[in-house]
Amino acid sequence: MLLQIVISTEFKYLEQMVNSSGNLVQREVVMVNYVVLVVLLLMPMKILLLQMN
Repeated sequence: MLLQIVISTEFKYLEQMVNSSGNLVQREVVMVNYVVLVVLLLMPMKILLLQMN
C-alpha cells in the first residue's frame, strides 16, 4: 500500500518534470533515475519477503 503511494507520487512528479521540459535528453535522464529509484525500492521489499518465508 505504502509502496503504491510512493510510486504514484513519484510518477506524478516525474510526469510534471517531463511535461515542463520538452528536452529529450532530460527525459532520458529522468527515466533512468526512475528505473534506479524503483529498483532501490523493490530490493528491500524482496529481501523482506524472503526473510518472512
